[in-house]
Amino acid sequence: MFYLSELTVRGFASFRGVYGFRFVEGFNLVQGTGGSGKTNLVRALEFVLFGRIRGQSDRGLINYLHRGDCERRGTTPGCEVSALFRCDGRDLKIKRRLLDNGDGLKQTVVVDSEFIDMISPEGFEKMVIR
Repeated sequence: MFYLSELTVRGFASFRGVYGFRFVEGFNLVQGTGGSGKTNLVRALEFVLFGRIRGQSDRGLINYLHRGDCERRGTTPGCEVSALFRCDGRDLKIKRRLLDNGDGLKQTVVVDSEFIDMISPEGFEKMVIR
């Protein structure tokens, strides 16, 4: 079974610090009051997987950088999102960073090679999705 096990978010949208979310195999429920970050959690997952957010231009991603800590510390505004997937007892990780260096946005991604194999068309055929 292939499923999202953990999502870690730092400085993304409404997540000022570092937040970790754990998920179990099967059904997971995310609930909270309005403005508590439910939608931003989904957007963080979309960002780490695809490097973009539906309905946003590449430049529009700047709106998802939480600047509070950066301005206080005098550091470059940026965010980082990592996702850990479980597949047949293996951990597959993808991590994406976004920095605003003043001249524009710079995006970097670190992906386990097994993850790339898994999300290839051939890999999708091997996955069991229930």
